[in-house]
Amino acid sequence: MIDRSKLPLNEIAVKILKQMEDASFSPGTIGLYRGFFNRLNKLAHTMGKSVYDDELAQSFISDTAYKKDGGYCHSRYLYHVRCIRFIESFINNGIVDFSITQPLPPKELKSKEFRSLRLAVSLYLWYWYARNIIRRQASVRI
Repeated sequence: MIDRSKLPLNEIAVKILKQMEDASFSPGTIGLYRGFFNRLNKLAHTMGKSVYDDELAQSFISDTAYKKDGGYCHSRYLYHVRCIRFIESFINNGIVDFSITQPLPPKELKSKEFRSLRLAVSLYLWYWYARNIIRRQASVRI
């Protein structure tokens, strides 16, 4: 039996990308993940690592800054977490789990302006619906 945790990181990436291709991911998506895996390989190289480990995973997930201004990039964080999940599922059973395992929690919108606009839109839609029902009923002749 092969110990997948000892495979070189670039070999794991190639196998994951192949499974993505076999699962009919679009070429654009595969290219996007190829870029993320290249970024992970560069990070591993700077850390002097060639195999996956928890320290590398944490460093990769922590790399959330935009290249241009250094600010936080949430999509980068999410892609990095997803890459790590792909790697860990591959190491655990040889098959990549592409399912979305943890959806983001719903956000409560707290803005007073948003709440008041939502109420205004809801009232308008209720008025429009009621007006059209009354018009339809008035136009129906028995």
